[in-house]
Amino acid sequence: LVIVLSLLFFAFTKFNINFGCFKPGKENFKKDMKISGILTAILLVLLVIIRLVMNQLDPEVAARPYFGLYLTTYLRWFYIFSAILQELFVKGIVEDNITASCKKYNKHFTVWMTSLFFFVLHMGYDLPMMFGAAVLCAVTGYVYEKTKSVYGSILIHFVVGFVPTVVGIIA
Repeated sequence: LVIVLSLLFFAFTKFNINFGCFKPGKENFKKDMKISGILTAILLVLLVIIRLVMNQLDPEVAARPYFGLYLTTYLRWFYIFSAILQELFVKGIVEDNITASCKKYNKHFTVWMTSLFFFVLHMGYDLPMMFGAAVLCAVTGYVYEKTKSVYGSILIHFVVGFVPTVVGIIA
């Protein structure tokens, strides 16, 4: 779906695909990995704390193993590719082109319009998941605006989408 949307954007609009987000330069890449690494570490600690609290409150969660990849569950093995494609599409096409189409650059407008788009892109999920996707997009959007590197966004997206199931927070 993401590939089809990317091709439609490219074919029928004046939008451009910015592959420069894959070549951010050494300094921007370091900055991106530092910021994203810190955010990812905080997120991992938070997910473990959530699991420990949920163990006390929900017997169903407490019965789940503390670690499981669940690769046989609905396309879990494909998630890393999905995170890469989504971040390339959202950052390299949507966010960069919202910035390019603004008469006056405003990173907050760009980030929140992109987050709204990501919110809509997750319509197949329930409302809390849609809001979570929008918040994730905003966080990664600010990181992307600072570094113009998509690698940190991919890392954060992967951790947010994959790890909650791995540690047993989500079934």
